[in-house]
Amino acid sequence: MFPFILFSGIFFNTKIEIHPSLRGFSDEPPAIIDYNYDHISEIVLSYPAEGKMTAYHIKTQRGQYIRQINFPDAETRFSSMINLNGGEDKEIAFSYLKNDSLFLVIERIRNPVRWRYFITEVRDMCPPEGWIGHIPRKGVFLVDCENRCLLIVFVITGFDLYPRGFFVIDAETGEILWKFISGAQPAYREVEDINGDRVPEIIIGSFAPCNGSDFNGFDDYSSYLFVFNLKGEMLFNHTIGSYSTSARFIIGDPGPEGVKNIYVAECGGVKEKRERFLYLINGKTGEIIKKRKFYEGISKFEPADINNDGKKEFLLLLFSGRLLVLDGNLNTLKEFEMGKGIHSIQAEDLDLDGDDEIVITRPGKLEIYDRDFKLLAGEEIGDFLPPADWNIFSNFLTDRNSKSVLLYKGKIKREFIIYSFRFKKKINLLLFLIPAIILIILGIFYSGLKTGMLIRKQKTQSPDLTLFYESFHEIKNLMNELSSFILKTGDENVIKKCKKIEEIIFFLNTHIKMTGLKEGETELNELIDEIIERFGKISPGEVSFKKNLDKRIGKIRVSREKMETVLKNLIQNALESMEKGEIYIETRKRRKSVEIIIKDEGEGIEKEKIGKIFAPFYTSKEGHLGLGLYTVKSIITSLKGKIDVESEPGKGTTFKIKLPL
Repeated sequence: MFPFILFSGIFFNTKIEIHPSLRGFSDEPPAIIDYNYDHISEIVLSYPAEGKMTAYHIKTQRGQYIRQINFPDAETRFSSMINLNGGEDKEIAFSYLKNDSLFLVIERIRNPVRWRYFITEVRDMCPPEGWIGHIPRKGVFLVDCENRCLLIVFVITGFDLYPRGFFVIDAETGEILWKFISGAQPAYREVEDINGDRVPEIIIGSFAPCNGSDFNGFDDYSSYLFVFNLKGEMLFNHTIGSYSTSARFIIGDPGPEGVKNIYVAECGGVKEKRERFLYLINGKTGEIIKKRKFYEGISKFEPADINNDGKKEFLLLLFSGRLLVLDGNLNTLKEFEMGKGIHSIQAEDLDLDGDDEIVITRPGKLEIYDRDFKLLAGEEIGDFLPPADWNIFSNFLTDRNSKSVLLYKGKIKREFIIYSFRFKKKINLLLFLIPAIILIILGIFYSGLKTGMLIRKQKTQSPDLTLFYESFHEIKNLMNELSSFILKTGDENVIKKCKKIEEIIFFLNTHIKMTGLKEGETELNELIDEIIERFGKISPGEVSFKKNLDKRIGKIRVSREKMETVLKNLIQNALESMEKGEIYIETRKRRKSVEIIIKDEGEGIEKEKIGKIFAPFYTSKEGHLGLGLYTVKSIITSLKGKIDVESEPGKGTTFKIKLPL
C-alpha cells in the first residue's frame, strides 16, 4: 500500500478549506438523521415553545426549514431514528418525563402516526422532586427475536439519581419483558451479534460516577462491561475501572464463525498515578485474550482504518497528549505527540475517497490531519469554543460528495455550528514523470505480492495478472498524454486524466482486497432483497423491479462481499441502460448448482460487442473505466462458476450466472 500513498503525494498537494455553513442555537445537541432517505443528512433542532411545550425543527444543512414536531411536555429529548415496521417509512424516537414517569414516544416521519410506551415510574424509587431521567442518543434499538419485535430502551439519569440501565419492551403490546438496573450509567451501548449465533446481544460499557452510585443503593465505585442475550441472561461481565472512569468499548471485525472481539479501554478517571488497562475480549466466551497496561490515564479511544486495509485499527489518546495507533492485537503501529487539551478525536472519510481523515477539536481550534497525522488544515474557532467551555459534542453530516462536522457546546451558551470542507488537489509538476511511472509499477507489483501471487516475466492466462499488465499499459498511455498536456498546453484535461489514474489505482486496491477475501456463506435471496430495496430508492420512477426467488435456496458458499459486488454491478448496468421498463431477477435451485438470472429491458448490446464486454477497460460509456463487468467475470470464474449473456439491440440484455453448490 505504501507505494500508492507515496505516488499520490508526488502527484497532488491536497488543500482543505474549512468554512462555516450554518450557525444557530438548540436546547440540546442537534440530532443528525436522513429524513428524506436520500443519503444526505438533515438536522433536528430543539427549541422551547409556548408554555411547557417543546418544538423540534427538522432543517437541511443550509438551515432550510422542512418540518416541525411538537410535544406538550418541556422535558422532551430526541433519542434515535429507527424502522419500526421494517418498511420504507422510518420513525423518530423521543423520550419525555411527566408526573415522575418516563415515556418513549415514536413518531412516523411521512405518515404522522405516534406511539407511546411507558418505561418506568420513578416515585417508588427515589424522591420525586429533582429526578432527571431520559433516553439518551442512540438509546433505542429495534430487533426481531422469535417472530417478536423488541425495543431495547436505555435510560440514564442525573448525577445522584435512579434508575439507570435498560428495558426490553414488546413493541406491539408495550409490555416490559425484562429490565436491568445498575448503579453505573450505560454510557456506551450496542445491540449486535458478537458470538456468531445470528442473534444480537446487548453490550454495555458503563460509566461510574465519582459519587460511587451509592445514592442509588448500589455502593459501587466501578465501571463495567456487561453482555446480555435477548432473554435477559447475563453472558459475561468485567470490571474495567474505578470511580469516574468509563468502559469505552469498540466491537472488532468478524473472525472465525462470525465471532467478534470486544476492545475495552478504561477511559477518564481522576489523574492519580496508577495502572490503567486496555482489554481484548472474546465476544463468544468473554475470555480476556490480552490486557495491555498503561501508567497514565486514557483520554480517548476511537476506531479508525489507518492502514486502509478494510480492518479496524484504534486511536488511543493518553492524558499526556501522546497518541498511539494500535492494531487488532493491541500492538503499537505508530506514535505521535498531539499535545494536551484535545476535546475530541475522530476518524472520518471527509471527502469520501476511501481514506480516513482525522478530525480533532481542541480549545479554540478545529484541525484536520491525514492518516499519517500530517496537518492538512486548521481553523481558529475561538469565538465559538473558548478554552473554558469543555462541554462540546461533535458529529458528522453526509452530503453527496463530502462530509461536514457539526460542533455543539452546551455548558453555558447552547450553540451549534456546521463546518464544511472543500478539498482541492493541485498537481505538482516538478516530480511528475519518471518517478511517478516507477512508483505505479512498484505499486502494482507490490500489491500483487501482498496477495501471494507469483509475478513472472512471462504473461500467463491468469485473469489477475492480465489485469495488472493491462492496468500498467493503460496508466502508461495516460502518463504519456499527461506529459504532452503539461509541456504544451496545461489544459484542464490534465485534471481529468489524473482523476482517471486515481480511479484505476483505487479499483486495483479494491480488486486485490476482493481476491484476498476468504469464502464464507451468504443467504442469496436475502441479499437480493436488500439490494433491490436499495436500488429501488434511487432508480428512475419509470423503472421497476420484479423478482422470482426460489425459496429452496438457502446459504451458498461465497463471501457476501463478492456476491454483493456481482449483483450490484449487473443491476447498476441494467439501470444505466434504460429510462423505463422492468428489471427481472430470478433464482433457481438445481441439483448441483444455483442459477441467477438478471434481465433488463434496456438498449441492449450489439452482437459484435458482446464478446468484448468482459475485457478490462472496455466501455461504451463516457466517464466509465470499463472494469465493472471484468470484476463480475473474475469473481464468477474464481468461484468455478459460469456467466453467459444474451442481448439484442432495443430489446434488452439477460445475464445468466451458474454457481456450483
